[in-house]
Amino acid sequence: MDGYLIDSIPFFTSDATNGDRVSARIGEGDALWFDAVVQRSGDSLIRVVFFDLDSEDAIVSHLAGLGCGTERMTEFKLVAVDIPLNVSLLSVQTYLRAQVDSGLIDYENPSSGNELLARRCGGHDHPPPRHAQGAVTSLSP
Repeated sequence: MDGYLIDSIPFFTSDATNGDRVSARIGEGDALWFDAVVQRSGDSLIRVVFFDLDSEDAIVSHLAGLGCGTERMTEFKLVAVDIPLNVSLLSVQTYLRAQVDSGLIDYENPSSGNELLARRCGGHDHPPPRHAQGAVTSLSP
């Protein structure tokens, strides 16, 4: 199959998620840059910014307990969350909204990663962004 398999949780793209197969273009210094999604994995992506760093370990642990994968970028107080297709996106969002209400975090849902978002969100249809540009940092051919 053509393209590259994303094998980590993206931080700075709005359209690709962990497990997606993407096309990329070669940029300056032979860096690969995201071009388009070739095949979706079905995973969703949420980015969380922490206002209270003392809560980070507990929140990340709870997300892991829900079945999510996470990657941290501590210099930005940011955690990228991978929500596999078999994990309830609504449950993850409900938990995160409670943390927002407590003033601990804020989050965004930049990519649904799949056509099943309406079913995963209890019938609310929020399509993913159509295109994003970003550096591709962890790919498998």
